[in-house]
Amino acid sequence: MDDAKLAQVAQIVTSMSDAGMTVNEIKAQLAGMGLSEDDIEQVLSMSKAQPSPSEIHEEVKKVREKIETGEHLKPIVGVVEEAGAEAHEARQKAEEAVKKIEEVKQPVQKFMETEKELHRKIDSVTVLGEEVQSIKDMLIDMNANLKAVNEIMQKVLETNRKILQQKK
Repeated sequence: MDDAKLAQVAQIVTSMSDAGMTVNEIKAQLAGMGLSEDDIEQVLSMSKAQPSPSEIHEEVKKVREKIETGEHLKPIVGVVEEAGAEAHEARQKAEEAVKKIEEVKQPVQKFMETEKELHRKIDSVTVLGEEVQSIKDMLIDMNANLKAVNEIMQKVLETNRKILQQKK
């Protein structure tokens, strides 16, 4: 239906409402005239038709029943349950991650302790190496001293032979 005809029907609906007809009665009349649901809603929104006190009372009664039965919560129950399931799943994944971290934590700590022990051993080997070098240096000095003492002893021995040969 074009806008001009809808405007004319809206004026008629306003008159009907002013005459005391309820919105439901007007809807029934418009449907009886062959208007579609969309056209009826458009005409009602264009007119200034107001629901009657009894219609308001009925609507309040329906809303109160929905609230008392919890029916108003039905659309969000699924969303809340889904969010709860997602939160539960996320928590399970977090707990699994914590378990895996704990599983990895022990080998890492053991590795770190092994590494520290290895460094201590390397340090002790270094100290031993230095001590061995010190002993080696002392042996070299002792060897040189022994050679010198040996030469002196050889000279003393040679001198003693000469003295003995002169006395003979």
